[in-house]
Amino acid sequence: MSEQKTENKNSAESKKRDIIFIGNINEKEVREAVEKIIEINTYDDKKSEEDENYIRKPINLYVHTSGGAVYDANFLVGIIQTSRTPVHTYAGGKIMSAGIYIYVSGHKRFATEMSTFMYHDMSVGLHNTIEGLKVNIRHYDRLRDRVDAYIIRRTNLPKRLMDNQNHIKEDLYLYAQEALRYGIVHEILPELA
Repeated sequence: MSEQKTENKNSAESKKRDIIFIGNINEKEVREAVEKIIEINTYDDKKSEEDENYIRKPINLYVHTSGGAVYDANFLVGIIQTSRTPVHTYAGGKIMSAGIYIYVSGHKRFATEMSTFMYHDMSVGLHNTIEGLKVNIRHYDRLRDRVDAYIIRRTNLPKRLMDNQNHIKEDLYLYAQEALRYGIVHEILPELA
């Protein structure tokens, strides 16, 4: 009977390390993911203090999104970057726009064969005075450059390819095998059925 309790506890503890991120990247969705990552890190920190041989089990972040707000993505990316517990990202559907930014922040990155990745220039909606727009455009140029530099640093995606897509104002779609070739994905999960 105690074996069953231990198995149930381990199963429940393992399940608590899964975060499903489906939908738009916004404050609400990001907050839930951030809270969970912080909670797991706090738990693992305590366990590490109690037992020097404690091994942190990875947090599994399953991402399926058309994208959303880059500022909210920045928050989640920053939390993943500073997580002492490894965060593994999984793609199973669409990883688009700011979603690719979040996905590549994973310490290890997995995808199913049916995953589709999409990179494009940042979308902005600007309403301001002419001088205000000039300031906003300079800011958004710098913000885009920062996001692009991060993606380039974490992958093998060529800057010239990204710049070309931005210049011609087209989305860049990559299927799992192409994403693997560009180092966006570390491993394509095998088909088991």
